[in-house]
Amino acid sequence: MTIFPIGALVLTIWAVIAWRSADRALAFSLVVVPFGMLAVMRLPIGGLTPLASHALAALSIGLLAVGLSMRRKTGLQVIPAAGLPLILLAAYAVFASLILVRYFAGSFLVFAPGRNAGGVLLSNDFAARLSPLSAGPSNLSQTAYLLLSIAFFFAVSDVIRRRGPDFLIAALRAGAILNIALGSLDLVGLDALIRPFRTANYNLLDTHTVAGFTRIVGGFAEASAFGPVSAVFATFFLVQGHIAGGPRDLITGAGNALFAVLSLSSTSFLCLGVLALFLLIRALRPLVLAINQRDAFALIAGTALATALMTTTLLSDVLGDLPARVLDKLFFSKAQSASGLERAAMARYGIITLWETNGFGAGIGSVRANGFFSALLAATGLPGLLLTLWFAKAAFVDGTPAAMTELYALRRASQAAALVSLAAASASSFSVDPGLVVMLFAALSNFAWTPDPLPRFGIA
Repeated sequence: MTIFPIGALVLTIWAVIAWRSADRALAFSLVVVPFGMLAVMRLPIGGLTPLASHALAALSIGLLAVGLSMRRKTGLQVIPAAGLPLILLAAYAVFASLILVRYFAGSFLVFAPGRNAGGVLLSNDFAARLSPLSAGPSNLSQTAYLLLSIAFFFAVSDVIRRRGPDFLIAALRAGAILNIALGSLDLVGLDALIRPFRTANYNLLDTHTVAGFTRIVGGFAEASAFGPVSAVFATFFLVQGHIAGGPRDLITGAGNALFAVLSLSSTSFLCLGVLALFLLIRALRPLVLAINQRDAFALIAGTALATALMTTTLLSDVLGDLPARVLDKLFFSKAQSASGLERAAMARYGIITLWETNGFGAGIGSVRANGFFSALLAATGLPGLLLTLWFAKAAFVDGTPAAMTELYALRRASQAAALVSLAAASASSFSVDPGLVVMLFAALSNFAWTPDPLPRFGIA
């Protein structure tokens, strides 16, 4: 194992924070999320370079677990209701990634997790190849990421229960402001200041352009990662600021929305579209309740379409054919590009994997499938899908409405941000791991809608 110099500095800062409070150490893992290319170490297993946010979260969870075991009392330990499907999902993920991948090994062809894997060339339009299903190191590493996110949900739920939500929201806000700062450095050409924090073994794609404009990548390896994260930050703080009337959150959200646009990522534009639709439905909610539901949603769809067309027309009058060229590059011609064709094929073979495994899945890290649902079905099959939907319902739908404006705003902001994250993952993710930030939204949503939750079940 090799620890990078900048990684040693980050670990030292974490250790100083952890010495004072394990809760603050966990919050620090959220602050460093915008450093999307910062790895603290290189592991001997396949040369993996886990991101700082994941490494610090894992260390913090371990520290919290030790503290919990020391103060544990006899009797039942409260577990959030949304935690039960996560426990079952973790158990099935481990089973699928250790057992099912070996049971089905060699029985059909898949896109291997590694981009440079050899095999059968499916199409001359892209380089990815098909190879027989087999077990490998990615089964362990990718499953570990999912288990870490699940553990993070329980950790932040415990912190929120003991200290309230403001503690972690402040950490998330610091991360969102840091994301704006890193994007600003990249925008003005001072990305050399970010270079020491780019230690992960990812390909840095910071010179790509769209219609002559350089795409902003901030602290990430590419614009397609920076843009959606910026859009998620924007969604959470714009919705919370809009409902609770917080100018600080509105400014933070607007700044991140700007950089979601400047990333010129088709996924980030999809995310912003989902955010706009969410805000439009909220604005027209009284109308939806007053008239026929079908007519109301037809009106919302028509209003959204008319607004989009009007905006495009106005921009065209001011900027000439630039908006059309950008839209063509990001959307209309994307499906016929090599990347678009490759992603479509990977999504299709994710569904084929579900069929070939009789609905059980081939294990996490066994198949490279594009889109969250395609990847989830390929990895964990129908059981994984059902457990994930159960978790989403328990975390974001179930519960008793909160009377306080602050909690109501927190619930809606968490729901909207999670929905935007899902839209981004459905469009371009290869992973079944929802991520640390989404798990934070789940914990915040569950707390906000049931301010004084009763334990649904417990363990001895």
